[in-house]
Amino acid sequence: MQQEVFDAQYLHNETMFAVAQQKYTYIYDQNGVEIHCMKRHERPLKLDYLPYHFLLTSVGHSGWIKWHDISVGEYVAGYNTGHGPCRVLKQNPHNAVMNVGHSNGVVTMWAPSAGKALASMLCHKAPITDIAVDREGVYLTTVGLDGYLKVNFIAVVLTFCCFILIRVDLGFAEVWSFACL
Repeated sequence: MQQEVFDAQYLHNETMFAVAQQKYTYIYDQNGVEIHCMKRHERPLKLDYLPYHFLLTSVGHSGWIKWHDISVGEYVAGYNTGHGPCRVLKQNPHNAVMNVGHSNGVVTMWAPSAGKALASMLCHKAPITDIAVDREGVYLTTVGLDGYLKVNFIAVVLTFCCFILIRVDLGFAEVWSFACL
């Protein structure tokens, strides 16, 4: 089977992982044997996993964010983001809210129990390319194709720091610091 792979995500341990493939999201075991095909997660581009809730989250070409409970194999929820295809998805480790970066520079925040975005922030004048949230869930750092890295204070939806960059992948290393790789 020659399908394009967009993302892969380990689940609760190294014995299972999810793969965002060209048509659907699939779950495989450690030997590469397909365990499950999640047909409601069609044309996914990005995956993330909430380990304390056993929820696999996906976004993709359709512009929908979807949650799937992998402990019982049931679809939990799915909502149209209203901003078109999504390629950036990161969780807030403090509260498990999913942050979705859009091609119009907007970051939306989602929970499966809410029927619409919890919050929406215009962070860039160009598509969002990466997002990182610190462990305490206070700062949201975004990178856009406009060449800027912006640090946002989530509680008041305020950008308080901005840097000009060439190329960056984000990850928070420790409290009060982030790494540009």
